[in-house]
Amino acid sequence: MDVSSLVPAGFQAGQVDLCEVQAGYNKFSENLRKFTPQAIQCAIFCGGSRCKYENSKAWPPVHMAIQNIFSHWVTDDVLAMARPNTAQIIKKDIIAQFQGWSIKTIINLQTPGEHASCGGPLEESGFTYDPNVFMKHGIYYYNFALKDYGDATMSKLLDMVKVVAFAVQEGRVAIHCHAVFVCEQTTRYDSYV
Repeated sequence: MDVSSLVPAGFQAGQVDLCEVQAGYNKFSENLRKFTPQAIQCAIFCGGSRCKYENSKAWPPVHMAIQNIFSHWVTDDVLAMARPNTAQIIKKDIIAQFQGWSIKTIINLQTPGEHASCGGPLEESGFTYDPNVFMKHGIYYYNFALKDYGDATMSKLLDMVKVVAFAVQEGRVAIHCHAVFVCEQTTRYDSYV
């Protein structure tokens, strides 16, 4: 099984990583976040209903490989994105955009109910969209619920790698949590925008 396409941009043979990633947090802020009740975390740390990851007006088009969603190609086959919501899926026809990019799989890394105060209300699914919408259109859906700022077990990480390795054989893959960090200096996605 060839998983060479899973190597992030800038780490492929012969390429130089143009992005030095600096952590945007420290031990104090992480401990503060851990002890803040989940119900108010969004309002304090994300901006709540004004969360920039829920607002496409917060980003220039270069940061939206998928129209209206903060998203970047990190390899030729893997798209990192902020979570979509039902209004975006309908208004910006995210399903058609996924089909146009040959995205055959969406992987959700959120736990149900996570970031409930960011953006609009959550659906019955506990997410900002109903996963069945994607599956009804032939787009595979997987949920690897990782607690926000939590630790993943080696077993869970290996399961995710196996699913991504399978999924890229079927087509491109979109992976999201609530938000996504992609180095703004990388130009890997330029040919897709």
